Amino acid sequence: MPSSVTKLEGPIFSSCKQLKTVEFQPNSKLDRIANSVFNSSSIEGITVPPSVDYVCFQSFGQCEELVSIEFLGDHLYLEYHCVTGSKKLSVISFPFANRVYIHTNECNENMRIFIQPNKSIEAYFKPQHYE
Repeated sequence: MPSSVTKLEGPIFSSCKQLKTVEFQPNSKLDRIANSVFNSSSIEGITVPPSVDYVCFQSFGQCEELVSIEFLGDHLYLEYHCVTGSKKLSVISFPFANRVYIHTNECNENMRIFIQPNKSIEAYFKPQHYE
């Protein structure tokens, strides 16, 4: 991915069954992964550059082959349903994060979340249905 790209918007890789991996340039300026960008693709793993601070609804949803995501940013917000349905996803890592906001609905029983000791992870719960 060229370093000049600042946003990935729309379902540009959605349902792309040939997509296995995405590589970003070390000086990437990407700051947001918008709704459904990788939804239902065959991506297996991804390292998200440090410039990204927001991951939107269904960005990595329904990715049947996705096993791991590493976020290199220091402050991240993972929107509701950003990985929903990615059943093989077992590792989400935040090796440099000082603060992470994640919706608890995103976690499945096989998933492990890694964050530095003495750092903040704030989990939010959003009900599946509203009355």
